[in-house]
Amino acid sequence: MRVSFGEYVLDTDRRQVLRGRRAVPLTPKGFALLALLVGRSPSAVSKSEIQDVLWPDIFVSDTNLFKLVFMVRRAIGAEGHRLRTVHRFGYAFAGELEREREAATPRGGLP
Repeated sequence: MRVSFGEYVLDTDRRQVLRGRRAVPLTPKGFALLALLVGRSPSAVSKSEIQDVLWPDIFVSDTNLFKLVFMVRRAIGAEGHRLRTVHRFGYAFAGELEREREAATPRGGLP
């Protein structure tokens, strides 16, 4: 999945975020959080669901999630407030998204 928001592109197949042609450094957990919220946008995702996806089978405090959200907001720039806090519930991606269509692969792999 390739999704654009502003000057950024989230590419889940390549597991990277680009700003223009430059890779945006994100930890694996930061990337997973951004991909989850973008994939579910505009819906909000509960803190418990985020924790289940990012830290399955272990307990982490809300502080860990808060720090991760802060880090992702910082990585995607001054407009990082696209990650909207849903008070007493969780987070949502609130920016405008443009989903890129995947190129059709010709049968047999030849053009």
